[in-house]
Amino acid sequence: MEQKPSEVIEAFLALIDQSHTEYNNSKGKVDYYNKHTYELVHTLEDCPDESLLEFAQQWRQETQDRRKERDNMALWESLHKFGGSENNKPFLKRLKGLITEQKRTEEYLEIPPEQREFKGGTE
Repeated sequence: MEQKPSEVIEAFLALIDQSHTEYNNSKGKVDYYNKHTYELVHTLEDCPDESLLEFAQQWRQETQDRRKERDNMALWESLHKFGGSENNKPFLKRLKGLITEQKRTEEYLEIPPEQREFKGGTE
């Protein structure tokens, strides 16, 4: 077994947390680029002919950067919405509780059977 079940659950919860960071960072950058595009249109009106090529190249680079951020935003959007959904918050909270229980079981099972302390019960 490569990973313990508790590690898989922890990795999933970390992925949900990462989705919020990634999505929000990219969204902030996309919003900036969108606002800046409006400003660049006005700058274009007054741009001297000899500077037009350089201006266009810079603007194209900015649109390519915006596309990368927009794609990253799309990549993380579903996980971000899943983790932020009010319907899913109780599920994620139960998963966090499950980690503690699962780790306790894993620690117990790592003890050789002959050294385990029997605590009673049906199992």
